Amino acid sequence: MKKYDRLIAVGAEICYNYSAKNLSTFKSGGTFDRLIYPTRSDTLGEVVDILKDGGFKVLGMGSNTLVSDYGVEEDTLSLVRLNDHKVMKDGIYADAGLNMIVLSKIARDNGFTGLEFMTGIPGSVGGGIFMNAGAYESEIKDVIEYADVIKDGKPVRLTRDEIPFSYRNSGFKDEVIVGAKFSLKEGNPIIISSRMKNYATHRRERQPNLPSLGSVFKKVGDIGAGYYIEQAGLKGVRIGGAEVSQKHANFIINVANATSGDFVSLVTLIENSVYEKSGVKLEREVRYIGRGLENI
Repeated sequence: MKKYDRLIAVGAEICYNYSAKNLSTFKSGGTFDRLIYPTRSDTLGEVVDILKDGGFKVLGMGSNTLVSDYGVEEDTLSLVRLNDHKVMKDGIYADAGLNMIVLSKIARDNGFTGLEFMTGIPGSVGGGIFMNAGAYESEIKDVIEYADVIKDGKPVRLTRDEIPFSYRNSGFKDEVIVGAKFSLKEGNPIIISSRMKNYATHRRERQPNLPSLGSVFKKVGDIGAGYYIEQAGLKGVRIGGAEVSQKHANFIINVANATSGDFVSLVTLIENSVYEKSGVKLEREVRYIGRGLENI
């Protein structure tokens, strides 16, 4: 049986020549040659086993990933259709494809506190774990109890202490995240809801609402990258259709049909300008995939 027939046989769906603009929150990029959607958690290991020899990329909701204008040649595994959850007595187990905003609401509705910081983070649980997503002084590592991953072709359960979390990094490389248990405490739903509304309002007031990939650069120590970008006089600077947000300098927004090339050029300009102005080397938070971007 051929490779892609085998994938279909274990419950995966395959989309050919799928536009990245339909996935990326920056609304740019070429096409995925093959975008593969597993639809069953119990056969995800088989999907990974079938794909491993040819190599593949893993994609969440596209909220932190820039896709090349020339597309992605490798098979790309998207887990967004694996988005179930299970409420437990001391927390919630969530599949990797579940939206973190949805997860925060599920926690609230079940009287759990601890995931309010996910309000407004437009990414999947798997992507959030992979980059140790965080906001408002909280991170994934603070609430995760364990993660189920496929490592070297085998299912493995890793406790929080076994995952080498650091700032915006989990240490995962070739592992495929299947899901995770979040250890949570009981809370007052009214207080939880109020906190989430305050966080959502704060985000709306401080962050742009045009297409973006969220924060482009990591903090430098305790100082946000936006400070250095603003000090370099780059707010409002534009290349093609990509612009440094006037509202928050650590966001690059798509104001006029920007290409991924526009984004990359603006990132390079920011890096060079900030280094010349402040002597600071910014570290990119956004991930690049696809033809021509792999080694940037």
